[in-house]
Amino acid sequence: MGMRFGGVLLGNGTRPGHVLADERAAARAKAFFADEAPLARFPYEG
Repeated sequence: MGMRFGGVLLGNGTRPGHVLADERAAARAKAFFADEAPLARFPYEG
């Protein structure tokens, strides 16, 4: 069974709750987590 890895999702804000108040960022995060992550691949696997 392979490990799944879909990438990295980072948030940045200047005060507590700042990222949560960003509606566009929340929509992008929802889309990021909507699908199952693909199987992780090593560069030599082609």
